[in-house]
Amino acid sequence: MAPQTIISAARHARLVSAAQRYAWWLGTRSHGVRSALKLSGWRLSRLGYRLLGRPSGALTWPLGLAFLCLNASSDQAKKECAWIEKCFHGLIDPQGQATLAGVAIDRGGLGYAALRLFELTQNPRYLTYAKAQGEAFACLPGAQKGCIPYTAEKHWVLVDTVAFICPFLARLSRLTAKPHYANIALRQLDAMWQHGRADDGWIFHAFDANTLETSGIAGWGRGVGWLLVGVVDTVCELPEGEDKTRWLARGQQLLEKLATCQREDGHWPWRLDEPFAASDSSVTALVAYALARWRQANFAEAVFQPRMLDRARSAIESVTDDKGRVGQCSGEAAGMGDYSTTFGSFLWAQAPAVAVDLILRDDNA
Repeated sequence: MAPQTIISAARHARLVSAAQRYAWWLGTRSHGVRSALKLSGWRLSRLGYRLLGRPSGALTWPLGLAFLCLNASSDQAKKECAWIEKCFHGLIDPQGQATLAGVAIDRGGLGYAALRLFELTQNPRYLTYAKAQGEAFACLPGAQKGCIPYTAEKHWVLVDTVAFICPFLARLSRLTAKPHYANIALRQLDAMWQHGRADDGWIFHAFDANTLETSGIAGWGRGVGWLLVGVVDTVCELPEGEDKTRWLARGQQLLEKLATCQREDGHWPWRLDEPFAASDSSVTALVAYALARWRQANFAEAVFQPRMLDRARSAIESVTDDKGRVGQCSGEAAGMGDYSTTFGSFLWAQAPAVAVDLILRDDNA
């Protein structure tokens, strides 16, 4: 295996390439190609997308994950701005208006990254974009009760939501000095913690906002990763006080439970409630990212956390090939309770793995 520095550089290069391709497909620059493929008919269109290299995942959340590397130290993050700003060119116009129509929960990651770009570059168009997105989220049904449905006109509140919008709203609250955004974020976290947890302490994929009926499996590894990332990244934006203290304690509780089922090789299985389920690098990378952010924020670490993080990083190294691709990642879930049995290289492992590398780079200097 190549030295770690070479592998991490290859991992980073792979992320940049995949994210730029993903952004091109999502943004205005691919409009002509997408229109032509649409006119060609469903079967040829599907083949055309594959041949032209459209990445896996039809929505924007994988791209938001790609930008988590902006959470590195300011000096390190500024080195990432050029390629990430290029990705944003087709997603927002020069005035900061979104080119993607409508409101979608999974775009919270783009808003989260836009706010960090504003901090790093002081370009007001990123703040304009994020403010509009925050206002739209604040007006969604269930926002004030902590039960924003993932899909319009449906009632299911997904655990994914807390990772995609809670850190964004908390960061928007900090940068605009408007506490109501952070309050909305905290309500979503509180509702998921109250209504989405199973008796064994793991989290279900979703609950119904009206009946509180749960759906999916409790112990879906990536779902627990979403919750953990949502908690830690939100707490990083909160002022000192009761809310921060409460959610730090809950984050610690999640980490303690995860520590009990980390495998000897450093990975976690795709199902945390099934000891013999296949390892999933997306779970490992998301947990490692949360641990790295925890350390970066100088939150008090439990005695097990340093070794837990070291083992997770070693596990990520072990499934990274010479081209920088992080393998052994479970594919995209088709819906609640419908989980992929295909494992390969996807942005949802690649992105948090690279973010860990960059966040901890100062640690290793």
